[in-house]
Formats: sequence, C-alpha cells, structure tokens
Amino acid sequence: MLNQLKSRLDDLESESGKTTKVKDVGDIVFDSQLLARLKSDLSKLGQTATAKPRRADLAAVLKVGDRVRRGPDWRGDNRDGGGPGTVTAIPARYGQGMVDVLWDSGSEVYRYRMGHDGDYELDLV
Repeated sequence: MLNQLKSRLDDLESESGKTTKVKDVGDIVFDSQLLARLKSDLSKLGQTATAKPRRADLAAVLKVGDRVRRGPDWRGDNRDGGGPGTVTAIPARYGQGMVDVLWDSGSEVYRYRMGHDGDYELDLV
C-alpha cells in the first residue's frame, strides 16, 4: 500500500508541477488540492480492494455442488432455515439463470434465480 501511495503521489506531483521528497508517509507535505485528490484516490483503492464479484460473474461460474446461502434478492422466506445449501442442478432450459438448491436444513429441492429476470437470490458460501 505504501508503494502504491508513493507512486500515486509522484503522479499527482508531476501533474501539479510540485515536487516533494518522499521517504516515509510522515514526510509528505500536501497542499489542499493535492490532499483532496489523494483522499479521492485512496477511497477508490479501498473500494477496489473490497469489491465483491459482480453478480453476473458469480452466476456464470456457479456449478452443481457449490455451497450457497441467501443473496441480495432473496425471496425464499425461511426455506433455507437460515443456513447454507448445495446447488443440485442448473436446469438447461433457463441457461444459467436458475439453479436448484437442497438446503442443509431440509429435504426438498427449491429453484432460485441467478440472473433470471435480473434477480440474484443466492451468494456463494
């Protein structure tokens, strides 16, 4: 992270025409404009580091045997018993838009949207 910060500072300094010798983060002196741009860049770095895979990407790699749990568009009431389950099938007629899941807490298989109608009812465990 320190190397990324130093590199970005070098970029910002060359854009602004100002120079600063950086040996350690504590040695950095900023003007207000440079500081605002650096904060913005650090915020973007944090978002990138914690970003989850896009839902469409997840649906594309989901396969039989994967462990899943409730996702952001969950509509299954308490069918899952609040716990995880296992993908048992990906019905061909839906492509990769629907999957069948057997929940650890039950004995019935239920079908869930994973891209069908833009909904993603499941997440990987």
